[in-house]
Amino acid sequence: MHDYRDSSANPTKYRGLSADIEQLYQVLQAHVQRRLSSSEGAPTHQNTGTLPPCAPLERLCETFSLSAFERDVLLLCAGVEVHPHFGAQCAAAQDTAIPYPTFDLVARLFPGDIKIKPNFCLTNYE
Repeated sequence: MHDYRDSSANPTKYRGLSADIEQLYQVLQAHVQRRLSSSEGAPTHQNTGTLPPCAPLERLCETFSLSAFERDVLLLCAGVEVHPHFGAQCAAAQDTAIPYPTFDLVARLFPGDIKIKPNFCLTNYE
């Protein structure tokens, strides 16, 4: 597993990516805290646009015409691969032993953002 925080090979190239993944990690932690305290409330995830852009991620989003929601789903999946505690937070957020994001978790984290259309890029690429 590559630790996304070690950007020594190219410190500026992945700064935006690590910040975006860290932001989603904070959303997962907040979701777990709300679930544990049984308090209801909408997730606090908002892409503020103030993070430095990650050129490879932006190029990927442009190439595949990814929406902001699709970009967030992609980052959520990438987070499991590169963040050392992301999988555990996914499992805790779902109250299961599943250490990766599921559609149910995506629906809970981004309830107003889910807009699955017939040409949904993340499911239809060949």
